[in-house]
Formats: sequence, structure tokens, C-alpha cells
Amino acid sequence: MKNTKLVYSSEFVVCSKKKEKSINYQLRTAFTLVELLVVIAIIAILAAMFLPALSKAMERGRTAICMNNLKQMGLAITMYVDDYDGWYITAPDGCRVGLILTGYNNICPRYISPKILSCPSDKIKNYWPYAYLKGNNLSYRFSYRMFVYIPSPADASPVRISMLKKPEKDPLICDSEWKIPSNPYWGQVYYISGAYTEDYVLYPKNRHAGRINTLFADGHVESITPEYYSSEIRYKGDIHPKTTYHLTE
Repeated sequence: MKNTKLVYSSEFVVCSKKKEKSINYQLRTAFTLVELLVVIAIIAILAAMFLPALSKAMERGRTAICMNNLKQMGLAITMYVDDYDGWYITAPDGCRVGLILTGYNNICPRYISPKILSCPSDKIKNYWPYAYLKGNNLSYRFSYRMFVYIPSPADASPVRISMLKKPEKDPLICDSEWKIPSNPYWGQVYYISGAYTEDYVLYPKNRHAGRINTLFADGHVESITPEYYSSEIRYKGDIHPKTTYHLTE
């Protein structure tokens, strides 16, 4: 029997080496289950670290939008005051200041959009979906002493801008929420002091890290704490010359 020689061509050897190298490369770049779990764990840790910061940043953005809403309401009230000889919006008990500002009653011009009356941080739907809100929340409280006229008892009377000597201390509108389903009207106008003091359960307004965005009669908007209201605002502003009641209440 003749000895047979196996002859390997150089082309075959080169091709085999390339294929082997490709397979080894694929094996080296594939993730094992352990490596995959490690990557997932690292992503979870990073998410836990950065999500709170992201959440705070998003809330700061919503706070800025809320303060801008109040600023626009302040401009709207200024235009109303100019149109009506210096008088603030005046309506009887249970008035709807928001309705007047949005021009829904067709008596006054349209000063603002209903969207301005809704704070982006307000996730609680109103019990009373007023038609003029057009599906938006009513997220703010209008000062009873600044906007309501009740002949009897006479604890509120029309306010004229010339009466204000300390407008930077007189709150007009602030963050608030009405949660009493039995009374649909007071949700729009009530004693503004309640938004900062005793009405924590009925009026969950601490949407912005314990602060309450507030529009003052001079047009500036400030984010204040209940403690700041009690020490620096309440009883520190103007008194109505006729009723002798504090307008900061």
C-alpha cells in the first residue's frame, strides 16, 4: 500500500484560521448572564441616585409655570382695574372672579385663558367642574377681602387701588384647593389666610416643597412659607378704610 500524503493548501489553512478567529471574537463579545445582571444592577443604582434630583428639577419647572400663571393673572387684574376706574373685581357672596377674568359671562372682556387658572402641580380634580374652566382645574384662591362685597355682614367692601398704601403686603391670589363638595362657590373666593394657616386638611396647597406661590397687589409673585405669611404678611398690609378689616386676611 502506497503511503499517502495529506496535502493542505495554504488557502485552506488561512481560511480556517480566519473562521476560528471570528468565532473566538463572537464568543468574547457576548454577555454572560452574570455580566448582564451586573449591568442591570448598575443602571438601577444610577437611576436611584439621579431620579430624585430629576424629580426636584421637574417640580422646579412646574413651580415656575405656576408663578408665571399668577403673574399673568396679576397683569389681567391690572387691566381690569384700569378698565373700571381703579376698582378691583367686585361681586356678591360666592362670586366667581375666575369667570369674570376669563370673560365667560360676556359682560367683561376676556383677560386670561382658563388654562392660567390651573397649576401644573395640582393633580386633584375639582369636585365642581365649572363650565368656564373648560376642563381645567381651579388651583388658586382669590382673596375674599379684596374681591367680595357683602352688604351684611359688612366684613368686605369694594376695594379701590388708591386705598392701598402697602400693596406689596396685600395678597390677591395664592395656591389653594377646594375640597368641600357641598359648597361649590366658596372654592373660588375665601379668606386667603386659610390657605396658609388652619385649613391644611381642607385645602391641600403645599404643592411646591412646602411653599405657597402668592400674587400680591403690587404685581409681584413670591413663593412663601406659612410661617412667613404669619410673621411678615398677616396684619402687616392694608386695612380697608370703610370696614376697618385687614385686607391680608
